[in-house]
Amino acid sequence: MLNSGSGWGGVAAGFMVSNELLLVTGAFVGASGAILAYIMCQAMNLDILRVRYFFSFFSRWRIAAASDWLRCGKPQWTPPPPLPGE
Repeated sequence: MLNSGSGWGGVAAGFMVSNELLLVTGAFVGASGAILAYIMCQAMNLDILRVRYFFSFFSRWRIAAASDWLRCGKPQWTPPPPLPGE
């Protein structure tokens, strides 16, 4: 999913600087990354949206744990919130 995101970022950058080569290569990278993520999720019997939302919730938890550590000197673990539909 990170490969796909970097490709779509390349597409956006290609639009911003009017560079057709950057636009086309970013589209190839973004599309191939999305296809690869879909195939991998199918192979692991996972829903691609659940995988994407898990990482967004996990990074929110990680940021909260890091700020607790900076504030208190010791991290306090809290589980990430449940996924939508659970």
